[in-house]
Amino acid sequence: MHLLDLPIEVLQLIFLQLDSFKTGRYRRVCCSFNTVLTAHPFSNLIGLVHIGHIHNNVTNAHSDVFCFVAPASFGKDFFTRIQTELSKNYQSEPRLETPNDFPVLPLKPSNSSSLLECFPSEVSRRNERFQLVGPLPSTIGCLKQLTTLELKGNKLFGPIPRSLGDLTRLTNLNLKGNRVTGPIPSELGNLVNLRNLNLACTCLDETIPDSIGNLVNLEVLDMSYARLSGSIPASIGNLVNLVELNLRYNQLSGLPDAFGGMTKLQKLSLESNRFTGPLPVSLGQCLQLTIFEGHGNNFKGPVHESIFRLPLLRHLRLEENSLTWESSSICTQHVRMETIQLANGVNPDSDRESGTTICSSSASRDLQSENIVSNQPNGESFDGTTDGPALSVDLSQNELSGGIPHFITTLTNLQGLTLWGSKLKGPLPTEIGRLTKLETLRLAQNQISGEIPESISGLVALKSLNLGQNVLIGRIPNSISSLVNLKYLTLHDNKLSGPLPTEMGLLSSLEILDISHNQLCGEIPESFGNFTRLFTLRLNHNCFSGEIPESFGNFTVLYTLDLSHNCFSGEIPKSIGKLRDLSTLYLGHNQLSGEIPPVIFMLSNLSVLQLNNNNLVGPFHQDFSSLFQCEWFDVSHNQLTGSLQNTIFPPHLNLLKLSHNQLSGPLPKLEDWMYIETLHLDHNQFSGRLPTQDLYALERLNLSHNQLSGPIPASMFGSMKQMKMLDLSSNQFSGLIPEFLECPRLLKLLDLSGNHLEGNLPDCFRTRSANKSMIPLRWERMETS
Repeated sequence: MHLLDLPIEVLQLIFLQLDSFKTGRYRRVCCSFNTVLTAHPFSNLIGLVHIGHIHNNVTNAHSDVFCFVAPASFGKDFFTRIQTELSKNYQSEPRLETPNDFPVLPLKPSNSSSLLECFPSEVSRRNERFQLVGPLPSTIGCLKQLTTLELKGNKLFGPIPRSLGDLTRLTNLNLKGNRVTGPIPSELGNLVNLRNLNLACTCLDETIPDSIGNLVNLEVLDMSYARLSGSIPASIGNLVNLVELNLRYNQLSGLPDAFGGMTKLQKLSLESNRFTGPLPVSLGQCLQLTIFEGHGNNFKGPVHESIFRLPLLRHLRLEENSLTWESSSICTQHVRMETIQLANGVNPDSDRESGTTICSSSASRDLQSENIVSNQPNGESFDGTTDGPALSVDLSQNELSGGIPHFITTLTNLQGLTLWGSKLKGPLPTEIGRLTKLETLRLAQNQISGEIPESISGLVALKSLNLGQNVLIGRIPNSISSLVNLKYLTLHDNKLSGPLPTEMGLLSSLEILDISHNQLCGEIPESFGNFTRLFTLRLNHNCFSGEIPESFGNFTVLYTLDLSHNCFSGEIPKSIGKLRDLSTLYLGHNQLSGEIPPVIFMLSNLSVLQLNNNNLVGPFHQDFSSLFQCEWFDVSHNQLTGSLQNTIFPPHLNLLKLSHNQLSGPLPKLEDWMYIETLHLDHNQFSGRLPTQDLYALERLNLSHNQLSGPIPASMFGSMKQMKMLDLSSNQFSGLIPEFLECPRLLKLLDLSGNHLEGNLPDCFRTRSANKSMIPLRWERMETS
């Protein structure tokens, strides 16, 4: 009989009259109480086997509380099932004044046979789990009829009591997310009726007991994130009914070849452990296996072909190991993969002959992998058909000697191709243009040579093209303008040359363009102004010339602009002031002239401003307060003039380089530079004395080749414990060498030459200078004088 969501008046009437009923007939109570009920009547429910969904309050105004009733009072069938999604709303005392003030329940171990350790004196529920705190009591073993024990997500700690092994009727035991520690009791092997055992996210720090093999009815075993170590016992092969085994993220090191009897196993998760040696051959007998995750271990040796032939396998991850395999193993008539990730540590068998068919025709139609490693070192042909569903191939970080496999160009449904870091050589095949459905092509970090073929125009669906870090030569082809869907174009670190094609301006969807570190030359086409969606533009380390186009002001969402190390001339365009989102601006090492446009100093999101090594002139700007985010400011090696005495610098500067200009006057007050680490003001015309403020974070200070005079203030340098480089050479400093120079711990470079200082250097400096393994310290004039 069930009591389910009856009106409260009826429930009160029933519970008041329980004594007159034959209450032993009630075997299930599942109520949504909307008021406070006394627990006294529960003591008459001697046949009760299930309590659940008590939504609000069950309290006791007197002393005879439900929780204090001994199990014997309920008869032998009491609690054959407790569905305890125990939430933080169980509490003992005091009684709550507000519904939102819920203390946690402290569990205290006890030798009594009462349920005090399992339940609090008052019960409240708000659809959350109860935050039970404390160790699991050993007396829990008294609940002999218990079939389900759900305690996940509480704050239980201490060892798992051995008495749990007495609950031989348990079918479900869940301690996930608690802080239970110590060994897994071998007595758990007595729970032969168990179907679900979850000890995940615990702190066991022990080995798996051999008695685990006794749980022959187990269907789900989850011990992930449990700090387990040692070897998996061979007895695990006895779990013939196991459907899911999850041991991920432990420190397990031994894996037995004992999977042959697990014919029902569907999911096996072993990733991120310390397993070594070969994969068990018996895994090939797990014919129901659909998911196998073994990545992030130290597996070595060949992957047996039978694993690839598992008829239901959909997801296979073995990357980050040292496994080998034969390329023909992966594609059989039974394989219908959705994910195969074998890259980064899984190497094709180096002894395979070239020209081997990677897939049979029937397999290729079914192949739907995300990441496939294959071996076609000499680009031999592909014998299968390619009219099947779309697929993505990843052979990255493998030693695939030779050229790009020719068979790839026949996979006309290919959507993604990733071969980066695979030591590929030779040219891009002209047939690459056949892949009209390709959206991603990543061939970076190889040794691909030759020119980019004109046939690349056939990749009309391409969104991402990365050919960086190769040895490509020649011009960027005009046909690249056909890739109108392109968002990411990366050709950096090659040997491309010649001017940029004007037609590139048709790529109006570009968000990232990186053609840095090449030999490209000429002026930037005005059509580049069409890149209104551009987020990153890197043209640095080329031979571009002419003026920076005013059309760059159209890049209103630009975040990074790097034009450094080119031959750009003329003035910095004022339109750059429109780039309100700009964070990094690199214009250094060019031939830019004229004054720095004041609009640059209004870019409030700028964190890096690099204008060094140009021909910029004019008075130094006085107010940088709008550059609130700026941390890196470098205008060194220009022809700027003026004084810094009244300059307002950005408040969070980490690096300031003003060296090799024509700045003059006294140095500014340094209180606004409390966080600066690198300060270079050398090769100017600064005069006067050094400021006395402490600069606690300063690591590198270069004030050389100025007209500074007076003593070196010890107070200024006494707090510079992080100092690594100090250059005060070629000034007019006088007086004694300050005591702060007594063997500074981190100082690697010191130059006080070209001044009028007196006194002796500490012995530690002379010892360092005699040691040829040390970085030279320039104080030779001091020692001779």
